[in-house]
Amino acid sequence: MSANYSRRHLQWVRDGAAWVVRNGGTELVRVVPDEKYPGMWRVRSPDGRVSDMANITWAKDAAVTMALAVLNAVEQPYHEPGLADRQRRNLEQFDDARELVDAWRAGNVSWDYGAWGPDPDNPDCLISDDMSRGHGRDGRPQDPWSYRC
Repeated sequence: MSANYSRRHLQWVRDGAAWVVRNGGTELVRVVPDEKYPGMWRVRSPDGRVSDMANITWAKDAAVTMALAVLNAVEQPYHEPGLADRQRRNLEQFDDARELVDAWRAGNVSWDYGAWGPDPDNPDCLISDDMSRGHGRDGRPQDPWSYRC
């Protein structure tokens, strides 16, 4: 579980004309005076990006918002593409999945399990049997790329 940072976890430090937002000694963002317009300020992130102009109150509020967004960012876990992802991606090269299934059933092509996943006779196949015949489970025509999940 990640920490939940709030404004009380931030410190403001004056650095020359600029104001720096820190957390535990680490600089997160700084509020710098605009070079052209006196009394106007900009927020500068550590990567060098600069915000639009604002008065000091609005610039400091934006700096706090940016700093808290960085501190409270949740790292997304890596998602390994599964069999369903691979099958969808590889089958998209065909205009109609029914053509491939029909060709396989007729013996004109061999089923590439590594690229397309389980064959249509396998219960784990994402191409439903009804869909491979062109009709949904309700008997109505079905989109050839609607997969069973």
